[in-house]
Amino acid sequence: SACSSVTGGCTPQSDGVRLSGYLWKKGSSWLSFSYHRRLFYLRHDELCFVPPPPSAAPSPAPDGGALEVSRTEAERRIPLGSILNVRVHSKVKFEFELVCASRSYRLRAPSAQALAVWVTTISATWMDVLHREAGPSGDFAAGEVSLQAGSDAEISLQARDLLS
Repeated sequence: SACSSVTGGCTPQSDGVRLSGYLWKKGSSWLSFSYHRRLFYLRHDELCFVPPPPSAAPSPAPDGGALEVSRTEAERRIPLGSILNVRVHSKVKFEFELVCASRSYRLRAPSAQALAVWVTTISATWMDVLHREAGPSGDFAAGEVSLQAGSDAEISLQARDLLS
């Protein structure tokens, strides 16, 4: 099945979706402290999310199970090539951040397992994108993955080290 029970979402693999499910996204304003539940999915070289429709309640697909993910005008996209850093903020709150050139996205997963799946999958796909963009020469602006274990230790991995 193309479902990920970890994230609570299902989408057709034929559409190029590697992972999907609901995450809580912090508001885009620096003054905003509220989180909003959004359907996220990782497709090809971008992480996409859909703001809720005016009716707000997601409806199941006619076949009885899969969440329908269609490319709509409301869809927002975060190109993986624009990510500079992926970091886990709080293992207690299942919170991670995607630092991009133009802004940062603070996200919360529903569980520790979902946090691990999202961070691992996004990071691996991001590394693939950086590697492809580097071309045969291997030169690219090194991105960084940091996994923060509380406040005492931080492990930072340069993308260059992971690819060599």
